[in-house]
Amino acid sequence: EQKIFIPSYNKKIISIDAKNGSLIWEIKLDDYAPRRGMVYLKKQGNEPSKLFFSSYKKLISLNASNGKYNKSFGKNGVVKLKYPSVTAPAIYKNNLIVTTSQPSVEIYDLTKGKLIWKYILMEKQKSRNGGKKYDYSGGNPWGGFSLDKQRGVAYITTGNAGRYFNGVN
Repeated sequence: EQKIFIPSYNKKIISIDAKNGSLIWEIKLDDYAPRRGMVYLKKQGNEPSKLFFSSYKKLISLNASNGKYNKSFGKNGVVKLKYPSVTAPAIYKNNLIVTTSQPSVEIYDLTKGKLIWKYILMEKQKSRNGGKKYDYSGGNPWGGFSLDKQRGVAYITTGNAGRYFNGVN
């Protein structure tokens, strides 16, 4: 059975049969459907095929066969993120890599959804910038990243220059 997985504008993930277009399953999300993609993990041993994606402040794992949450991942298939993530995650060995708007790179255990480590991409400002003491509005990894699996290196793009470049402050 060949499937296509579609994130929809109305907060759904939809699975359809690739040959005839018929609906296999769909699930309604509480938050946004993934904006920049999902990652698929093929069936391994007794584990079913899985879909992983970010839904704003949630990292979600679904059973790709039936669309149900993978109960062993996080809390019933969901890991709550402290900061929003809009990019597709990547899988490296037993790790799930995500980027957030903190801006940070966060590494989770692929099976249980436990945070393994995190790297913040920019230091907190010591001085005020206008009315903000800490301004994380620049350098966010919203555009995605690329993973070199052979060398274990993630290349992260950043952008989004902060509002303080407009000359007001």
